[in-house]
Amino acid sequence: MAGGGIAGEPDPQVGAVAPDFSATAADGRRQSLYGLDAGRLTLLLFYDPDCGDCRRELFALRHAAAVRSAVADSVLHVMAVCVGESDTLWQQSLGEMPAEWTAVKADKGFADSGLYSLDVLPQMLLLDADRRIMLLGADTRQLTYVLSRLWE
Repeated sequence: MAGGGIAGEPDPQVGAVAPDFSATAADGRRQSLYGLDAGRLTLLLFYDPDCGDCRRELFALRHAAAVRSAVADSVLHVMAVCVGESDTLWQQSLGEMPAEWTAVKADKGFADSGLYSLDVLPQMLLLDADRRIMLLGADTRQLTYVLSRLWE
């Protein structure tokens, strides 16, 4: 899945504004990235429930104290975007998502759209309150380090 960004532009990079998109929530409604509460950080997590690395990273994120604390304090919003093909596996994965997270299923073909570079999954982006990319391609360890540094 080669990136390509919007209209042939390069993939989003640190400092760039993350492109908006919408996906389907479990209740069938559409949820856009920009429709999330403004004014706080957003962790954008692209995953496939059929991916072992994704399952391990989801487990680590759910149990990371810095992530749980930031979500509980309304400093961080997590948007978990399933880019896998199986609706059944996505539905099963919803039971593992914390209730405070926004879990959505991307439209068919989203992973190949070039809006985001999704060559490797899981893919995490930390966005600031203005939707600018602060951290790109991180894992839970790196994310928790950045979150802890923001509150020193």
